[in-house]
Amino acid sequence: MNSFFSWFDTNVFHPIFYSLLSFLHDFGLVIILITLLIRALLWPLNHISLDQMKKMQKLQPKIKELQEKYKSDPQRLQTEMVAFYKNNKINPFGGCLPMLIQLPILIAFYYFLLSPELKSIIEQTHSAVNFLWINDITEKDPFYILPALLMITTYIQQKITTNTADRMQRQMLLIMPLFLGFISIQFPAGILIYWNVSNIIGIIQSFIVMRKHA
Repeated sequence: MNSFFSWFDTNVFHPIFYSLLSFLHDFGLVIILITLLIRALLWPLNHISLDQMKKMQKLQPKIKELQEKYKSDPQRLQTEMVAFYKNNKINPFGGCLPMLIQLPILIAFYYFLLSPELKSIIEQTHSAVNFLWINDITEKDPFYILPALLMITTYIQQKITTNTADRMQRQMLLIMPLFLGFISIQFPAGILIYWNVSNIIGIIQSFIVMRKHA
């Protein structure tokens, strides 16, 4: 796994960051620009994922009927569910794909911010590592503003797409933002800039898709 992230950093992140830093000389702006690029590339995939999620929410009553009807016959239930998803053109795992794509990027970015080569790249390009109130975005946010923003943006994004009729999803709506806010306290600020900007774009896209299905 580490060899993959090492390869990704060397062959993807380093060349892209070096080129952009040579032009912009501002680490914070480069992170935002790369985030916008990644989200633009993933926009169609995220759109499909959100469509699938909304369809699943609308069909929950029927799914619960099938679960109740065949609760004593798990094998028959599985067969009926597969047929149900196929007839309604739903991929129950479709919503996971964008997350599975973005997670390696986030982890590779984390390794990149901690890599010794980063300091050399910053010096070679004469780039600023300060951004807004943060003196060094390769270090954690000293005022914990970015972790707080991460909790807020995560909550809003989940709120737009969550089926609040489901008790488990209502609980996760509160637990997940708090969990992410807690673990991100020690993260480099650059990671949280990427994460927050990505969440904001996700909120906009979720709002667009949910309005279409309203």
